Parts: sequence; structure tokens; C-alpha cells
Amino acid sequence: METSEITHITPAINIAPLERNNLMSPQEFQTTLYYWFNQKGLVSNMRSYLRMKMISVLKTTTIGESLNINANISMENQALNILIADYLFQHRYDYSLSVFSTEVPIKNLVSEFCFFVFNKEKSKARHKIDEENIMCIVESLGISANSELCGEILMNYKKMENASLLLCILRIVMNYYKPEEPTEERHIEEISKVIRKLMLQFDLPMSVINHLIERINFIIKTHVDNTITKLSKNYDQEKFILRAEYNNKESEFKQKLMEVDKFLNEETKKIGKEHEKLVYLTENMVSNERKLAEKSREMEAKLKKVSELELKLAEEIRNCGKNKTFPVQPQVVTEPCKLKHCNKQCEENRNEIEQLKIQKNGFEKISENQNILIANLTAKSNIMYKQLQESMYTIERLKGELAEQQKLLDNERRRKEQTSERTMSSSEALTVGTDGEGDHVIEDAIKQSHLKLEELEKESAEIERKFKQFQLAHRH
Repeated sequence: METSEITHITPAINIAPLERNNLMSPQEFQTTLYYWFNQKGLVSNMRSYLRMKMISVLKTTTIGESLNINANISMENQALNILIADYLFQHRYDYSLSVFSTEVPIKNLVSEFCFFVFNKEKSKARHKIDEENIMCIVESLGISANSELCGEILMNYKKMENASLLLCILRIVMNYYKPEEPTEERHIEEISKVIRKLMLQFDLPMSVINHLIERINFIIKTHVDNTITKLSKNYDQEKFILRAEYNNKESEFKQKLMEVDKFLNEETKKIGKEHEKLVYLTENMVSNERKLAEKSREMEAKLKKVSELELKLAEEIRNCGKNKTFPVQPQVVTEPCKLKHCNKQCEENRNEIEQLKIQKNGFEKISENQNILIANLTAKSNIMYKQLQESMYTIERLKGELAEQQKLLDNERRRKEQTSERTMSSSEALTVGTDGEGDHVIEDAIKQSHLKLEELEKESAEIERKFKQFQLAHRH
């Protein structure tokens, strides 16, 4: 069994069969072995392990105990130390972690890290901080352990492989707490300065500090890019929706205007016909009045003739009475003549006089009624003509306002396209602080569009109301 297992073991350094006879010198063998250990990562691990052991042993001496200062560290500093140790461990800065662990009193947690670093059966996934310690760290940073933010931090830290707790906290906090004022660039610079000072206090190498700052800047930049893409998508969606609503409202408004225009044209034609009828009636009434005036003149002339005939008859009666010498009785003019000398012509004249009087009274009543009808029709035509003028003026005004609204919307669309192009072209220079301005610009554009749509709806409702009033007045 042992011989079979030995035959299947692969050598650490592959040497060709021809080169086995050529034995290497001790110095060459040492150099090759060191290169191979360094390639496998054993040299850096051994250095870290020896450095940690040397410092821990030196701390137990009298000189090391005299140098032990600030043994009692606050909870906030302890949480920051754990976050930094986890960051160095997850990013495989083992040498820096060995130095950092000798100067920070977090022996329990660092011993777990170091056990994982020097364990022979280590996997690709690095060791994670347990849930209890995460809760303590988050609470020491001012975040409640029962909040949704803490739960999301814990879930992302467990879900993502080789992700440090510090980066998870920074990423989630940035997503949760959006800035109210566009001064995030200064805040980011202050955070970078604070992190740099914190790293320099622990004597960390500049490569680690620069890497951490680069990672933070990368996270911020990706957040800015994602925010810009989201804003652009939301802007395009809102623009499409508003354009569709505006087109629908515009088509409805144009259709209503066409219906109103058609109805007004029909009413104009009707009013024109009625006006022609009224003109014709007035002309007829004027001609009738002239005829009545001529007839009244003729009747007056006939009445004069009748009165003259009556006077002549009265004189003849008197003359006859004087010649016959019998008492003359007074004769009333209005009564029919019953004397023997009166003939049929006298009676016909009296009958014609009575008929002419009756016709005269009838023509006077007809002329009065015709005058009243003419006055009513004239007033009605004037009112309908004024309403027609007002409706035409309203239509022209609404058409002008619609054209102005179309121009305003076109100008607004061009301005938004120019601003969006400028925003996308300068996205590399933008920071998180530009999010507030983009939101305000888009919200202002949406509010203006909604206000314009509301104005159009109000105007269309006003036109419909006036149209209904016009219909009711026309019916009455």
C-alpha cells in the first residue's frame, strides 16, 4: 500500500529525467525552493506569523508591558478596529493584518482570522464575522439592531463572498440616506480625509489606504452612474407618458373645436336664412303699410265726399220743407235717411262709409301687430348676431392659445433634450450632489406639463358650457 501511494505522489519541483543526473548546487536549490515557496504564498504567511509571534512575545516582557498604553478602548474605536481588520482580512492583506493585530486589542477575533490564514485546509471563501459581533458593531455605529438597515447589512455581508463589512455598511448607508442638499462632494472629501487619518494612526501602508479610498470612490462613482441612468429612464418614461397624454388631449380638443365650428357654421346659415326671411317680411310689411296709408287716404277722401253729400242732402231737405210748408223735423246724420226723396244711392253711400270705417280699424290693428312682430324679430336677430360674434371670438382665442401651448411644449421639449444631452456628456464629472438638481428639474417639468394639461381641460369645459348655453338660447 505504501509503495503504491508513493508512486502516485507528484514531486514539489518537476525535474526532467535528463536533468536528474545533473545535480543542483545547494545555493541553486535554495534559490529555486525560495522562489517556489514565494510563488505559493508561504513566505508572506511565514513572515506574518513570525512577526505576530515575535511582537506578542515581546509584549510579555517588562519593556513591552511598559509600552502598553490605552488598554481600555471605547466601543466605537473597538468597532472601527474590527471593521479595519475584517477589511484587511477579506482583501488578503495578511502581512498588514499581522502588524495591525499586534497593536490592537482584538485578540479573539484576530486569532480566528489568523487561524484561517495559516490553516492548511483553507478554501476560497474567507472567514466571516459572526452575527452577534455584527450586531454589536452596527449598534456601536448608531444603527439600531432591529431596523431594516441592520437586517440588510447582515444579509448582504453573508450573501456576498469576500466582501468586507465596512464596504457593505458604506454601500447600504449610501443607498438609504440620500442627501438633501447638493453638498455631497464636500462630505465625500471629509470622509476620505477621516479614513486617511484613521489609517495613518494605525501605521498602515499607503497602498492599503489608497486602495481603500479607491474602492470608496469606485462605489460612489457607480452609485452616481446608476442614479443618472435611473433618472434618465424615469425622465424618458415620464416624457413618453406626458407626450401621449398631451396628444390625446390635443386630438380631443381639436375634435371638439371642429364640432363647435361645424355647429356654428350651421347655425350661421340658419341665422342667415332667418335674417333673409325677416328682411323679406319687413319689406312686405313696409309695402303693406304704404298700401294701408294709401287706402286710409282714399277713405278720408271718400269720407269728405260723404260729408259733403250729407250737407247737400240736408240743404235740399230744408229747401223742400220751405217750399211745401210743413214742419221740418230735425234729421240725425248718423241714422239712415227715410225720406221719400232719398234714393238707393244715398243708402249705398252710407253702407260704404260704415264698411270703410270697419276696414280702417282692422288695418290699424294689423299694422300694430306687424310693428310688434318686426320689433321682436329685430331684437332676436341682434341677440343671435352678438352670440355668434362672441362664439367666433372665443374660437379664435382658443385656437391662438392652443398654438401658444404647442410652441411652449416644443420649446420645453427642446430645452429638456439639451439639458439631458449636457447631463449625459458630463456624467463623468458629476457627483452624488447632482441627484437633487436632476430630481428638481424633472419634477418641475412634470408639474408644468400637468398644469398646462389642466388649463386645456378647463378651457375645453368652458367651451362646452358656452356651447350648451348657446343651444338652450337657440331652442328658446
